[in-house]
Amino acid sequence: MAVIKPYNGNEPYIFISYSHRDTDYVYPIIEELSKQGYRVWYDMGIDPGTEWDENIAMHINECGYFIAFMSQNYLNSSNCKDELNYARDLEKERLVVYLENVTLPAGMAMRINRLQSIFKYSYANDSDFYERLVTANNINICLSKASEPTPVVAESIEPTPVETKPVEPTPVEPKPVEPKPVEPMPVETKPVAPTPVEPKPVETKPTLSSGSVSSAPTAEPTYNSADKAKKISISKPIVCVLIAFGLIFISFALYIEPLIPSIIASALFVVAARHTKGFVGRVCLIFVFIAEAFLQLVLFIISSLLLKGVLLPIAISAITLALIIVMFVKNKE
Repeated sequence: MAVIKPYNGNEPYIFISYSHRDTDYVYPIIEELSKQGYRVWYDMGIDPGTEWDENIAMHINECGYFIAFMSQNYLNSSNCKDELNYARDLEKERLVVYLENVTLPAGMAMRINRLQSIFKYSYANDSDFYERLVTANNINICLSKASEPTPVVAESIEPTPVETKPVEPTPVEPKPVEPKPVEPMPVETKPVAPTPVEPKPVETKPTLSSGSVSSAPTAEPTYNSADKAKKISISKPIVCVLIAFGLIFISFALYIEPLIPSIIASALFVVAARHTKGFVGRVCLIFVFIAEAFLQLVLFIISSLLLKGVLLPIAISAITLALIIVMFVKNKE
């Protein structure tokens, strides 16, 4: 049996892990892989005099693919199990080929059952096994380029030029078209009724005589008596209220005796009450008067007047408020 020379180079190669007792089973597989162009390394490539463990570890570290040929002899070999564990630690792409049916230890089964596996002992002939082996995942990274199938390039076929003969156009004689007479469509005319025009009154302008100029009287806008009464009834209460508040503030600013301004303000509110119409307006006037009386009280207290000077305007305001309410009730009746 000729010895297959292990691969020695920088390209990815397959590392073969096996027991020497299974050489008769493993060596034909190595030979077949080499024939198909795969780069393979196994322990026959260790130079004499070199450290065995270091050499094995170096080639596992540099390999591109790791195949373990599992058998009972493999399980009994500490070196074989070390190689498999070291490839696992390096996270190498691994394939397990079972040469025979073996029972793995629990720890090893837990680790390698997740790997892709091929059960060689279950194949009836070797050709089926080799066909399955070369289709393993990622094994083709170790296939030499010379063995890869050469892609077939289809030759381009130049189209044959086709001569086209010009087609002479057939002259077409134009046929004379006889014009057909067009009969006019009768149009019905409807009589239009005349629209009556109303005469507009003509304004006569007075004639101007010499030495005298007569001007047309200009029309003055007319106001309804009810509108005038409404405007007067609205404006008079507002003016009276504003004057009353003005007197209060002026008397406070000039330190005037509060009696006279209070009497005048009360009289103004009575006048405003007389000219106020409507329930809402009267209620608003009452609240405005209460506010005015409260304002007098606050301003007089601030000015530090005597108590007797404060009581008299308050009394006048109370009497005025009573008069306003009586007037409103009387007008309502």
